[in-house]
Amino acid sequence: MLADIGAGLAIVPMIAFLTSIAIAQSFSRKNKYQVDPSQELIALGVANVANSFVSGFPIAGCFSRTTVNSLSGVATPFGGVVTSCVVLLALSILTPFFQYIPRPTLAAVVIVAVLRTVNIRIIKKIWRIRKIDVVPLVVTFFACLYEIAVGIACGIAIALMILLYRHFLPRVDFQKGEMCYIKLDGGLSYMGVQYVITKVREVAILHVSKPETVIIDCTSMFECDFTVSQGFLQIVQDCEHGEINVILFNVRNNVKKMLINDGLSHELFRNDIDSIDGEFSGLLTNDKERNGKTLPDKSDPSVNNVNT
Repeated sequence: MLADIGAGLAIVPMIAFLTSIAIAQSFSRKNKYQVDPSQELIALGVANVANSFVSGFPIAGCFSRTTVNSLSGVATPFGGVVTSCVVLLALSILTPFFQYIPRPTLAAVVIVAVLRTVNIRIIKKIWRIRKIDVVPLVVTFFACLYEIAVGIACGIAIALMILLYRHFLPRVDFQKGEMCYIKLDGGLSYMGVQYVITKVREVAILHVSKPETVIIDCTSMFECDFTVSQGFLQIVQDCEHGEINVILFNVRNNVKKMLINDGLSHELFRNDIDSIDGEFSGLLTNDKERNGKTLPDKSDPSVNNVNT
């Protein structure tokens, strides 16, 4: 039996949940109420388990019927009871008359109802805000014209690729001089730590004019894993081998604890800028005042930006 179902065993529940939560969130924004995805998933699961005992069809949200209900003024679950009564009445009495209704007429009812929920302008807005977010939208739309399951799978895959891209290639900003200032602009995970190690080597350790000190601004690091701590340990060891001092600036307590447990010295950590002079002191002050959102001035030719 499982062999007959195949991939549908995983795809059908996923499509049911994604469809239901998408519909719920769409109408929650329109009607200004909150949706709990966990509660929606529990409701779908319980309903489908109960439905299996009476040989019913899989239960999921339906955009067209939900739109018709919304336009009809339905505001409570009791609308489902009324709909069920109408369906039973139609099946028992009105079925002979359905043969005279052209199918295009039924299709027109669904299309007109759904058209009111389509927002074409959102594509222009997404493009203006963040162009890369248009890619999963367009790919999903055209793939769904071939098959719904394929479209959803393609959309999820593209979205994951975009998400993982920033983790594999985190943004690193740096300013070189006697002190090399390196800022991790965003979180750092095991996927991107090797990229950071490579950039530190390029701008400091292997550079023709080695800096005396490397300052790594960790303001935006909210968490740390074993691979990241090992990466920082490797950076410190490489810098010490090249006779370069290392300062880990503004490290959060939970991250600092993990790095110390991995073997880093307490002396490497600084949360104050009293001992840092010159332009770097001012730069760190501005970053600290603005919660780490300020980057070095890109109008300065000495500032280089990596992976923008």
